[in-house]
Amino acid sequence: MFVVCMQNVCYVSKDKNMIDFKEIPDWWPLCPGYECTQRENCLRHLAFRQAPKGVTRWECVLPTALDSDSCCYYQKAGRVRMAMGFDNLCQQLHSRDARHDIRIALTDYFGSKGSYYRHKNGEMMLTPEQQDMVGEIFRRYGFEGDIVFDKYEERHDFTTV
Repeated sequence: MFVVCMQNVCYVSKDKNMIDFKEIPDWWPLCPGYECTQRENCLRHLAFRQAPKGVTRWECVLPTALDSDSCCYYQKAGRVRMAMGFDNLCQQLHSRDARHDIRIALTDYFGSKGSYYRHKNGEMMLTPEQQDMVGEIFRRYGFEGDIVFDKYEERHDFTTV
């Protein structure tokens, strides 16, 4: 069962494809998908269909993105296990050098110090692929325990354009 809130009204839904429109970043393109055969399983189309009435402008995928039966913007609908924060992992590191090396490697991976700290502190979600990379980097520098993030949530993945 999922609770989704839209326009100050909360709904309880058994449909795990129900989307809380507030979760969608304003840069993430939606798709009307009128002629697409994959539209019923595409997160972009489901998000388009669930846009609240007050939304009048949004970035959209154009029909020209559809090349025969495939679309380069197709994103499978469904929730994934997103993680938030790896501060507890960092605190388990006993070596100051390992903490430094991991911070440098993850800063390079995330692209900036700010992005590193937002991910570390749980302000930005980690996709399953990012979770794997964080775990790989921790292990590369000698971490031997279980890779357990600070918090997990089942969410739709709105991280890729």
